[in-house]
Amino acid sequence: MERAQCIAIEPSPVFIESLKKTFHDKDNVQIIPYALSNHEGQAYLCKGKLNSALIAAVQDSPPEGSVLIKTTTIDQLVKDLGLIKVDYIKGDLESFELEVLQGGVKTIRDHKPKIALTTYHQGNNWNEIRDFVLSIVPGYAWRMKGLSYLNKFPQPVMIHFWPV
Repeated sequence: MERAQCIAIEPSPVFIESLKKTFHDKDNVQIIPYALSNHEGQAYLCKGKLNSALIAAVQDSPPEGSVLIKTTTIDQLVKDLGLIKVDYIKGDLESFELEVLQGGVKTIRDHKPKIALTTYHQGNNWNEIRDFVLSIVPGYAWRMKGLSYLNKFPQPVMIHFWPV
C-alpha cells in the first residue's frame, strides 16, 4: 500500500516553525512556506491577534509589522510538486477561501478531492463558495457544519464537499 503524503501550506513564519516541530519525525509531511491564492506572486502577511490577512505587495511601503511572502495557486503547486493524486483539500484561509478555490479549478476538476473549508470569516459567503465548487464538479455532495456567532448573524462554520 502506498504511503499517504501530507502537504501543509503555511505562510506565517511563526506557524511554519510550529509545524516543523510538530512533524519533525514524520517523513511524509512536507511544509510549503507560501500562501495560497488565485495567482502567483507576493503579498504582505499582516498579523492579527488570532488571524492574519494578506495584502497585495504592490504598495510602495509594506504595512507595519508585515512580512513579505510568496503566493501560489493550488494548480501550480500540484504541477510543481508533480503530484499525481490529490485526495483532500482542507483550509482555514481567513476569508480567502474563494480566491484559493479559484486557483485550484484544474486540480478540483481532475482529482475531485474531498474539500473542507471554513466559511465563518467576515467577508465569506458560503453560498458563493458552494456555487463555485459545484460549478467545477456538479456531482459533488456537500454539507454545512456548525454555527458561528462571531458576526452579527449566525454563519455556518465549515462547508464540506465530496464526490458521490
